[in-house]
Amino acid sequence: MNKLLKNCKLYNKLTEDSVDILIEGKIISKIGKSLSAPDDAVIIDAKDKIAVPGFIDLHIQGAG
Repeated sequence: MNKLLKNCKLYNKLTEDSVDILIEGKIISKIGKSLSAPDDAVIIDAKDKIAVPGFIDLHIQGAG
């Protein structure tokens, strides 16, 4: 499934204008301004919220 996130702020460039992020399948394929979406894409308006990577900590010290 393709997704287009419109009007995002990037976490490392919060002072710049909003950008669009095109996600094709599981891959971020483009980041830029005024991107066009494929016909099958779901378009999500982020309303100037910040886009950050999903940080996952796999280290579970002392779990056992």
